[in-house]
Amino acid sequence: MFLAADPNLIEQVLVTDAKHYIKHFGSRAFKPVLGNGLVTSEGAFWLRQRKLIQPAFSKDRVQSYAAAMIELTNEMLDSWAEGKSVQIDREFEALTSKIAARNPRRDRGPVN
Repeated sequence: MFLAADPNLIEQVLVTDAKHYIKHFGSRAFKPVLGNGLVTSEGAFWLRQRKLIQPAFSKDRVQSYAAAMIELTNEMLDSWAEGKSVQIDREFEALTSKIAARNPRRDRGPVN
């Protein structure tokens, strides 16, 4: 198992040479719970799903979530008290869900 941290290497692994890699067996172990989604699928099925979800990750779309990301992250951090233990995985799962559920178009007003 390797960790890619350099942006060029990440692009090579995830984009340029993606067909040469398979997912860790641990991600496939979650298939009974998560179903056959992006996390658990591979090959042509994964690529078809990835293309369907691609518009959600365009630069403009991601930027439209920036204000919600900041607001909701600050709310999460404000809820933490000094000396209080938090389950960081649950905190970030909840944060991610709240950000994903936020409608950035609604937050910016009417769309013409």
